[in-house]
Amino acid sequence: MNLFHKYRDTLAAFAVALGLVILAGNLGWKASSEKPSLSPPAQHQDIYVIGNSMFGTGLDLKALRQAFPKSKVDFAYYNGYYTSLWDLAVNVGMTRANAPKLIVWGFRPTYAIYPSFRQNRNTKENQLARNMPSAHRNVLINAGDPSYGKVEKSALKSDTSTVAQNQQNEPFELIGTSLTHQIESPFRALNDEKDVLGAVRGSLATFFIKLIRPLGAPDSLFENGKLAKASDLLIRYVTHGKIQTADALVVDNGEKFIKGRQVPFAASFVPMITQQIKRLGAQQVVVIFKPVSTFNRPLSKPVQKYYEDALAYFKANHIEVIDLLKDDALTRDMYVRGDHVNAKGEAEITKRIIDNIKTMKR
Repeated sequence: MNLFHKYRDTLAAFAVALGLVILAGNLGWKASSEKPSLSPPAQHQDIYVIGNSMFGTGLDLKALRQAFPKSKVDFAYYNGYYTSLWDLAVNVGMTRANAPKLIVWGFRPTYAIYPSFRQNRNTKENQLARNMPSAHRNVLINAGDPSYGKVEKSALKSDTSTVAQNQQNEPFELIGTSLTHQIESPFRALNDEKDVLGAVRGSLATFFIKLIRPLGAPDSLFENGKLAKASDLLIRYVTHGKIQTADALVVDNGEKFIKGRQVPFAASFVPMITQQIKRLGAQQVVVIFKPVSTFNRPLSKPVQKYYEDALAYFKANHIEVIDLLKDDALTRDMYVRGDHVNAKGEAEITKRIIDNIKTMKR
């Protein structure tokens, strides 16, 4: 109790200051903090990769950066997201003013044929979805997205509210999310949308790295000059290095995902994404990932037709494609769990991406 009295004035001052920052952020700069954006920002990027765990396990970002040392290369990593987010990313999250020079993105035909496929919970996609184009929502309705019920296309408007998901968050999760938002958003708004808290965390991590590396900390603790995630370190330990990242354990099935129904290629998000990237004035490289199931059986007839239509479309529109489905160098032993690859698979896919970009730059 004496300790509380000793620091009472300090704690009170901190509480008042925090309260004022929160109040100012929510009253004066709320519109700025709510503005949709991608992470990392797409602006000023020369080569910008946007994708989920397929790139998370299949792309060596360090090797990509080393291959193009004079270019600004970054990876917008949205694990557990699919073509519905990629379409929002280029339609809502980018403009001609901030679009990267080259966008590398990709899909699996087995999932792109389901435009509604996404996580069945509130996600970062919801923020971008507030300003979704009507064409985006039409695709989801045509694909039988359960979030829209029997909404008619004629009733759509250009800007819509956030899509309601089927799965509700627990009360404590809702409270925690709300409190986190209330605390973090003013700091971002007061710093012109720069993540002050993230910068502080990054600075502390950098300081920690400088502190422990001279003490003989192994290189396996670090990735691209940053501390590896604890979950990744644990996975590497228990699998004796066979699996490098926890994201490789993600399996795209079960009640945690909204599925909808299959649609023809022309009614999916993929052609919309390619056309929007062209309108942004950016180049693009599309990676068609190889599902592990194709080693045991061919694609189903609808998915095979989707894949063939995609190739024909890319060829007709002069779009650069890396077709891993036809890559004989990508073998079964390069996969770990589901469609995710191991270190050998990562090296093969990264090489294909680097070689393709070098050919484009000639």
